[in-house]
Amino acid sequence: MPDTPLLPGAQPFLFSGNAVGCLLVHGLTGTPYEMRELGQRLHGAGYTAMGIRLPGHATRYQDLDPITWTTWSEAVEVGYETLASRCDRVILMGLSMGAAYAFITASRRPVSGVVAFSALWDFPRWQVRAARLLARLRPYQRKRRGSSIADPAARAQHPTYDHMPMRSVLQSDLALAAMRATLPSVTAPALLVHSRRDPVAPPANVPRLLAALGSADKRVHWVTRSEHIVTEDYDKEEVFRVVLEWVAGVL
Repeated sequence: MPDTPLLPGAQPFLFSGNAVGCLLVHGLTGTPYEMRELGQRLHGAGYTAMGIRLPGHATRYQDLDPITWTTWSEAVEVGYETLASRCDRVILMGLSMGAAYAFITASRRPVSGVVAFSALWDFPRWQVRAARLLARLRPYQRKRRGSSIADPAARAQHPTYDHMPMRSVLQSDLALAAMRATLPSVTAPALLVHSRRDPVAPPANVPRLLAALGSADKRVHWVTRSEHIVTEDYDKEEVFRVVLEWVAGVL
């Protein structure tokens, strides 16, 4: 299959800095764009920041069809190995489903910390059953409102797919099950950043994530004006500040 051009602004990135590396992982149907500004702030503080592109993303939504959750998880581990080869310490940072893969990788690799933005615990069972049926009847569902960003200006320039492949939802459900099973094995310091207005990852599930994590040092920071993609929304400056303070504290 010939290479498909990437969506504008959706390129992966590497900002070289000191021996502390931050691996940034975007969410399902997202792109490295949603982690780029955070990467720039981390780099401005002296750190090395790398934003990877998960397989099947940032091109066309049909490219997600053959991708399994294990392929996405392996891509994050490859990113970890790449960053660990040039940095003494690695901190994982993931948004939405990217947070799930960050947790899975943290359970297997010696990381210095994990930051989870808008982390999911599970999908409602009715949603999974509907996705299983629609995968056979109407495999691509148009997103009704686009990306979950309260700021209309940020939402308008956010590169993403305008359809959600149902097969990818089913694969993500398997990934979340794997994440829940591995959370007790995550012992690195962990920071959860979540909006109380998140319509995708219910805030009520955050205590379940915290309770399941094996980390002795684990905390949550709530924001109040954003929706799901907190790295681009109204609270992003607060999010960046909290993450930079937390990283400095961990190190």
